[in-house]
Amino acid sequence: MSEIPSVKKVKGAMMVALAMIVNGAKQLDWTGLGELTEADLKIIHQGIISSQWYDAGLSARMGMGVFKVVGQSKAENAFVFGEGLLAESLLKVYKGPLVIEDPKEILTKVANLYGSSWYNFGKAQFLPAGNKGGEYIISHPDGIPIAECFVPMVRGVLTRFIKENGGKNVRAVCPEEPKAGKEKLFKLTVNLSWE
Repeated sequence: MSEIPSVKKVKGAMMVALAMIVNGAKQLDWTGLGELTEADLKIIHQGIISSQWYDAGLSARMGMGVFKVVGQSKAENAFVFGEGLLAESLLKVYKGPLVIEDPKEILTKVANLYGSSWYNFGKAQFLPAGNKGGEYIISHPDGIPIAECFVPMVRGVLTRFIKENGGKNVRAVCPEEPKAGKEKLFKLTVNLSWE
């Protein structure tokens, strides 16, 4: 997508895992320590539906809330969340299209889902390099949302998808990651390799 939509939306499938954490830890101070509002919590407690579109602001507040409150603002915890709970949730919803035993094909499919089925803003592409690797590139004309937790989470999700499709010893490195949370990122590249 080249234009920035007036109302940015995120598909519930990208938020279900976050909602599971918030709903599973209702005793935590999500409005004080996290970034969620009482109105946000009401929506989350009613249930996030994987096929429904939600306001991107809610998704961002959920992501940062979980990152701060449960993930202790640590990038490695965001990576573990992406590789574990988020990837597992997406694999359940999109089992057919996301498991085909070909890491390069799956990365191309995930890139296509990114800017059409998961977000109505931004875009992604996978550029294969050699037999077992390539670059996964995400761009947002108005900035990568919540980059501080988003970047390691994306590395985790991509790592899991490659593993689920036959890749071993996966490496996912994002040169922009040290800048995440310190400056606005408009593009990020995840350099991927596997055996």
